[in-house]
Amino acid sequence: MIFWLRSWRKIFVATLVGAALSLAFRTALALGGSWPGNHTLPGCMDALLFGGALALLVRSGHRAQALKWGAPVFLGAVAITLAEAFSHSNFTWETNTYLTTVGLTVVALGATGLIAASLQAGSLAQTICSNGLLRFFGRYSYGLYVYHYSVDRTLTLPMRTALEGHGLPKGLAILVVAAVVGAISVVLAVLSYHLYEKHFLRLKRYFPYRKKIETEELHPVERC
Repeated sequence: MIFWLRSWRKIFVATLVGAALSLAFRTALALGGSWPGNHTLPGCMDALLFGGALALLVRSGHRAQALKWGAPVFLGAVAITLAEAFSHSNFTWETNTYLTTVGLTVVALGATGLIAASLQAGSLAQTICSNGLLRFFGRYSYGLYVYHYSVDRTLTLPMRTALEGHGLPKGLAILVVAAVVGAISVVLAVLSYHLYEKHFLRLKRYFPYRKKIETEELHPVERC
């Protein structure tokens, strides 16, 4: 699609159209009584496309406006999500129609706004996101995302049952198991990155990036 469209404006419009189609897809499934579709590419591509739209904006003459609106969009999305969460007794994506339709789009917009806010020089969001601990987890976040499911499914229930069976209070058992599962997931993610993932990332040097998008609307720094 990007190769075919080429134009900055056409690609940007395509990201918004694709996001709208993603929302429509999830809504149609939810209203039809089907299993939520947000775990499929058509059902979650609005989040990906919002990121793409932001990437285009920050490389254009609209950079300042995009970054300026980052924090308000993020805070607005947080407020809406919290309001919906506290107004429903069962706020899960499997059963809550709002969350699996419009709600996921609101969350995606909020995440995009947070990224924009963190790109604004000197902002509070940039200061927080520049923290070394957050940058550590950012580097290994994909491995954490992939591996924690398996670790959780394997260890959480047996460990909690064993600890509670030995008289440990339920709340403390949950914290202990969460710490163990989290630590193991981090170790696996770090090992995966250094032993496996980064070797593929090094292959990027064979595919140098060359701009093919129209440049008349690019930010002055990008044109240089």
